[in-house]
Amino acid sequence: MGRPNRTPQTGKTPEPKKGQLTSSLRQFLVTPADFATQPHGADGSMASEESAPSSPASDMLTGGTERPPWLDLLRALPTKEDLRLATSDLGATIRQDIQALRADMQGLSDRVGHIEAACDSLREAQNTLAEAADTSEQVRGMALHIEDLDNMGHRNNLRLRGLPETEDSPQQLQEILLEILNGILGRDHQ
Repeated sequence: MGRPNRTPQTGKTPEPKKGQLTSSLRQFLVTPADFATQPHGADGSMASEESAPSSPASDMLTGGTERPPWLDLLRALPTKEDLRLATSDLGATIRQDIQALRADMQGLSDRVGHIEAACDSLREAQNTLAEAADTSEQVRGMALHIEDLDNMGHRNNLRLRGLPETEDSPQQLQEILLEILNGILGRDHQ
């Protein structure tokens, strides 16, 4: 029931025993090839690694000499200024597109207004033509009715041969007709 034997802490990672697998995060975070190909903060947007003090935790993870690839990824992330510029550019582009769409919609609205006005004038012209066609049909019907009445009047007329056409007044014509018709019917003239 005593304490287990401990090895004294010397500040360095213990060497693995033969046949034992090492479990370290360093193999997942850093590879020597990645360190050789990455730039060391040359863009000036962030402090270079040499000027930044190294923390003991990062020295433990990286072994003190290698730079982790996630550090370069963090340095490559856009800054607030980059994001603000990108959003302002995007906003300007969207505003221009909206302005162009509004101009297109205004043009379409004007065209629709002109088309509606033309449709209204065509509708009025159509109504006028329809009324003219109705009036023409009524006139044609009246002309046929007048012709029919005229023909009926001709059928009811008597044709008298030998009647002189010299009478000047309807009174004189009536007297002549009474004489002729009474003579035909055998009546005396009264």
